[in-house]
Amino acid sequence: MLKLFLDTNIVMDFLDEKRQEHTKAAYLFSLAYEKVIDLYCSSLTYGTVCYLLHRQKLPSEEIIFKLKALNRICKATNVDDTIVKQSLNSTFGDFEDALQYFSALNNGCDVLITRNKQDFVLSDINILTPDEFFSK
Repeated sequence: MLKLFLDTNIVMDFLDEKRQEHTKAAYLFSLAYEKVIDLYCSSLTYGTVCYLLHRQKLPSEEIIFKLKALNRICKATNVDDTIVKQSLNSTFGDFEDALQYFSALNNGCDVLITRNKQDFVLSDINILTPDEFFSK
């Protein structure tokens, strides 16, 4: 089964129904729910999403509900010492993007889905936007 790694922006698109890109992200999650694909995101994404939803003034109970829903469909990958070292020694301009990339790579993901492809120029895995993924 195809293993897709979701960048944090795609996870936020899914969890925040007001976002313009919510429908595309929700479709990815529906494919995973139907066992057509496997979804992954880094454990770092859970913390980042919690912070972003908290800044939107969502109640803590609602945030935890959303994170539990996310975790039922999307497997969390590790961000360990190896990934941190790879990220620190990489040529990525953004450290958080490097953490995401190496987490995807080290967990055997086939594709990294993001809206910011330009952040992942040098890559050993396919980097696609949701639109590109759906067109293939």
